Amino acid sequence: MVNKKQEYFAEHETDRILRERFFPNREVSGVMVEVGGGTPDFLSMSKHFHESGWRTVAVEPNPIFAEMHRKAKREVYECACGPEYQENVPFTIVTQNVEAYGGVVTDHSFSALTIKEGYRKLLPKTAREQEILVTVRRLDDILTSCGLKHVSLLSVDVEGWECEVISGIDFNKFKIDVIVLENFLHEEEQVRFMESVGYRLRFKIEYNYVYGPVST
Repeated sequence: MVNKKQEYFAEHETDRILRERFFPNREVSGVMVEVGGGTPDFLSMSKHFHESGWRTVAVEPNPIFAEMHRKAKREVYECACGPEYQENVPFTIVTQNVEAYGGVVTDHSFSALTIKEGYRKLLPKTAREQEILVTVRRLDDILTSCGLKHVSLLSVDVEGWECEVISGIDFNKFKIDVIVLENFLHEEEQVRFMESVGYRLRFKIEYNYVYGPVST
């Protein structure tokens, strides 16, 4: 029996659903940006698209994860994202070593610039916290560094800081076709914020909220 090669890697098959719903033509390559890139393989939103010939850009402040992207020859920016440029900003790495999704979730969950109250309540008592200092950049500054004006798919998974990341984009200068934001606590404020920048909620994949331009 021949084992079928794994094609999709994100939790809840989010990458498969996005591919089939928005990007079914395998002959066309796009650009995907993943903020909160985690590791380049396990639970990766971008790996499927990278292996399909897309240009993928990861933004990841955890230096261990960022180095994994570099070793895998992936395009990565080692920083966090926010509404303004800052240096030496505290970032908390949370280590918990929990088995889930067919692997071990180490520093993927809860790590953030600051652990917000709603997430703090869910933090396992056995989790360990380590504070490091990181640079925070606006996402549109990173896109400019990449030479990008158009992004096919943007994924943001930053433990409650998703709206702050989006605040760092000037939508008058950049076109983004599909935006996926984690909304783990299902906060309606995120939906209202996205409407204020011109994006409406299309559908949800568990706690991954999929947005498209209001005009579409």
